[in-house]
Amino acid sequence: HDWVYLVSRAAVIKNNWPLDDPSLSGTPLQYHYFMMVHAAAVSWTTDIEITAVMLRLIFAPLGAVLVAQAFVLGRAVSRSAWGGMMAALMVVMVSEVSFEPSYGEPMFLGLFVRWLFVSPTFFFGMIFCGALLIAVGECQRRARCDARHYVWLLLLGTAGTGAKGTLLPVLLAALGLWALWRWIRERRLPWRVIVVGIILTVAFAIVYLPTMSAWRTGDAGFRPFHVFQLAGFWKQNLGNWTQWLAQWLPAGPAAVIASVACAAVVFAGTCGIRLLALPYLLWGDLQNRDRLLVGWVGAFFVASAGMGMLIELNSYGELYVILMMRLPMAVLTAAFFVSASRRIRAWWREMPVAGQGLSASPFAPTGIRAEANGGRVRTFWLPRVAVASGATVLLVALLVQSGLWWTRNQVGFGQWLRTPADIKPDGYMRELQEALLWVRGNTEPNAVLVANACTPE
Repeated sequence: HDWVYLVSRAAVIKNNWPLDDPSLSGTPLQYHYFMMVHAAAVSWTTDIEITAVMLRLIFAPLGAVLVAQAFVLGRAVSRSAWGGMMAALMVVMVSEVSFEPSYGEPMFLGLFVRWLFVSPTFFFGMIFCGALLIAVGECQRRARCDARHYVWLLLLGTAGTGAKGTLLPVLLAALGLWALWRWIRERRLPWRVIVVGIILTVAFAIVYLPTMSAWRTGDAGFRPFHVFQLAGFWKQNLGNWTQWLAQWLPAGPAAVIASVACAAVVFAGTCGIRLLALPYLLWGDLQNRDRLLVGWVGAFFVASAGMGMLIELNSYGELYVILMMRLPMAVLTAAFFVSASRRIRAWWREMPVAGQGLSASPFAPTGIRAEANGGRVRTFWLPRVAVASGATVLLVALLVQSGLWWTRNQVGFGQWLRTPADIKPDGYMRELQEALLWVRGNTEPNAVLVANACTPE
């Protein structure tokens, strides 16, 4: 039903500029408008109809931008083009750890790809999420930031707020966490981070106060794990786990422990192999990685996941918060793979071989021993088998999660291929064609049709 509302709003914006109140019901509905302004501008300049722009064409450039941003971040964090390619892959194609055939009823919270289309403003917000992650990281890495960089961040912040109102609060929370972490480690205030936070706060206020404040706070409240109630695993198991624990514990502690355990399983199942972002933040390639960029991306991941799990917004609006963690987790996981492959390759080459002494390589793990046997040195084969087995498990997990993307999309892809290019008189969508022809013949050229998609009529 959102699409009817969005197409109608974009048509009003296209035909009535400057924008006043794009709602025809008399009630201000100025929550999201930037994507509709974008679509209206495209339609106005190209003379392509609003419906064709929003329902057919807009996803190709948005998808390309999102994939490109994941590649740029992944390459910058891992310092490898392979890391950029893996980050792009894991943002789009690596789904949850389940074999559910549909996005509609996921076992966990593998809703990211589906939500890009259910809520196109979320899709547009993800574009500015990636842009702001890149821009803030670039500003922090420069030896000097002048007014041009700060004005650029202000423009990105206002556009990002207009694209999706939940984006800037998460970014500001991430900046706060990042500033705190750097203050603890460096024993001095990171003034540039603080200045960026002030600029983005101003950008948020510029858009929020005149256009979104009428919606109040979105009924925000502290309610841990509320978002997990959408997961099939939570619905199926929470009650049974609580009852089982209540046999040995009081009802209150049993419910808390069951909720925490169930939430941990849902979170792990949602992320799957992307959980490797956590050890990379703790371990990583400490000597070679970009500490500033890794810290910034990691702070955004913690803010998105933490706020998404702990707060409740109206109509499960916290999904717009927690689903943003997919981008930073994909980037950090790709960096984990690149860093681990480098270390394993170096260690593999430095392993002691027959006829040589023990390696002094810093990459060699502890516990590697060799024995003299007839004047020759014999290396234990167990470490290499363990490393090869672990790499195989991770590769299989990556292939399984990527395969689910194809399993869930092949039905729709097949339907798209079978959709006829023309509408026959007694064939596909004939009634819709007749209705639209009637509308065209009985309304003004710039009329906007508002329909109710929630009832048959």
